[in-house]
Amino acid sequence: MNVEDIRSGRNWVCTMSDCPCHAEEVSPPEPTRHRVYVSGPMSGKLNSNFFAFFEAEEFLREKGWDVVNPARIDRDEGFDPGASHESYMRRDIPEIVACDAIAVLPEWWTSRGAKDEMAVAKMCGLDVISATDGLPIHDPFEEREQAAESPLTEALRIVHGRRGDDYGPPDLDFGRTGRMWGALLGLGYDVLPSQVALCMIALKLSRESWGHKRDNLTDAAGYIETLAMIEDEV
Repeated sequence: MNVEDIRSGRNWVCTMSDCPCHAEEVSPPEPTRHRVYVSGPMSGKLNSNFFAFFEAEEFLREKGWDVVNPARIDRDEGFDPGASHESYMRRDIPEIVACDAIAVLPEWWTSRGAKDEMAVAKMCGLDVISATDGLPIHDPFEEREQAAESPLTEALRIVHGRRGDDYGPPDLDFGRTGRMWGALLGLGYDVLPSQVALCMIALKLSRESWGHKRDNLTDAAGYIETLAMIEDEV
């Protein structure tokens, strides 16, 4: 046997009975469950938003996370809504830095505490995920900036952004839709692109009349803008 055989392991058989290589194969230890801190707004929310925190905790545990829920800590220690922001940060920062990720509730950016917790998490290199669906949030500060937009500003950004690349100009896009509607409804003629836009606006207003949802307003404003674009093409 030459040196190259020894280096490569070719033609080599261990003859030492007490060598560890003869021991039974040991399964690797189970991976450590990752730890996540739930962050979100409390002040000004009904019951300090505890329901959302506990709902997120249950969801994340089902996903396999070890969850640090500040609302649970508050409940167990005796919640004092009059305590200072600084006292809560002194308590919670050690919990955050000991985690692998931070899970944020909707509108986390409206909370001073949650914004500070996010800053600590980013400085420590924690992953950021949504507390409602567990999906990663790659740029939480961009998400915050976009959420701070008015529905009208958001609609204009979408309509004049990639939406045209995805679906084509509104007159052509709604023209295709109008032909399909005419055929499906047995009208014998095409629904005009402007009529399609009006119908979509009506749909969004109908949904908003049932219950407020920001997306209804954003979409309605977007369809109004596309209607203006269609009329400009006529």
